Amino acid sequence: MRRRVAAAALCLVASAGALARASTEPPRASLSHFVCRQAQNPKHRDLSVTAVMRPVSGTQHMAIKFELQRQSAGSQSFGPVRGPGLGTWITPRGDPTLGQRPADVWNLHKQVMDLVGPAVYRLRVEFRWSAAQGHVLGRAQRTTSICRAD
Repeated sequence: MRRRVAAAALCLVASAGALARASTEPPRASLSHFVCRQAQNPKHRDLSVTAVMRPVSGTQHMAIKFELQRQSAGSQSFGPVRGPGLGTWITPRGDPTLGQRPADVWNLHKQVMDLVGPAVYRLRVEFRWSAAQGHVLGRAQRTTSICRAD
């Protein structure tokens, strides 16, 4: 009986340790620094966000794709908006090995300007991790808060 109690206690301690480590690890994909600027003049309306990406085990290549989505007045759904730097995969420039080391972090800032209103906008950001031969190891998707352009 004592052995079972001791074994159960040891399992609880091990589980608590694993849970503590998991909760302190930063997320592999996240968004930060979201900004929504509203203005009378559409040329001064913009939204921006920073995509933050960390490698998963076996990562050789990381990629991020931004998609601007718009919901027009009276519409119930969001649709994609075309524009420069939108809808295409972006890979790190200047450091082809970024993502191959466990402590690597890739921060990529994206700003979209000239938001035409009345509408509601948001950015959907896709993250992709690949192995050496291009085999996809994982994917994630995050969406910003909405930005009103009135």
